[in-house]
Amino acid sequence: MLYPTYKIPLNPPLKKGEVKSRNNTTKIGQGFSLAKNKKPLVGTAHPTKMTAEEPIKYQPKLPDELKSDLATHFFYVFMRFEYTLKASNYYKGKINEKVEPDWDKFAVKLEGIFQNPSLDKFEDAVNYFKETPPKKQIINNNKELDWKPMPINTNAPLAKEILICVRRVRNNLFHGGKASKISLFEPKDDDLLKHSLVILEKCLSEMSELKTAFDR
Repeated sequence: MLYPTYKIPLNPPLKKGEVKSRNNTTKIGQGFSLAKNKKPLVGTAHPTKMTAEEPIKYQPKLPDELKSDLATHFFYVFMRFEYTLKASNYYKGKINEKVEPDWDKFAVKLEGIFQNPSLDKFEDAVNYFKETPPKKQIINNNKELDWKPMPINTNAPLAKEILICVRRVRNNLFHGGKASKISLFEPKDDDLLKHSLVILEKCLSEMSELKTAFDR
């Protein structure tokens, strides 16, 4: 389940068919009702149809693309991957200031596997990003949100460039693009997520110390 489940606090315990408010106890038979002049709790679509023991499912309004299992899985893997980098000494930052994962330092270790991909799906993912890198959200000359093509820098190490693509996929998905006239979420977005996951999983499989930290 994608959303947290909250139970209605009952303290002290109530008798069957009772709900106690601050001012009075309202008899409600077998259903759940709110005290007079009380507003429904956030997330309760039909409070009068709920029993006292039934959980409330709070479902915030999210873009459809953030409700998909693929997007949720990608967020989880990416979050754990950044934790893993820092836990494995791939981090950067000044003393007493913000620390960040050092993706570029990490990329140096894996340049060989990107130059000579051994698995079909990994090779497909590398080629996909080389041919169809994700766009970058910018402010155009009209001071409007827009999307700028960001081709791979063929003069830079390939591993660094591909991992930049994966991070841009995360940034675009996380920060969203609904305010733009050009939608971020296009039919190819599932492909971006799937290929990003293949890249991250391959990186983990190539470095045992990272896999251990990731699964910790």
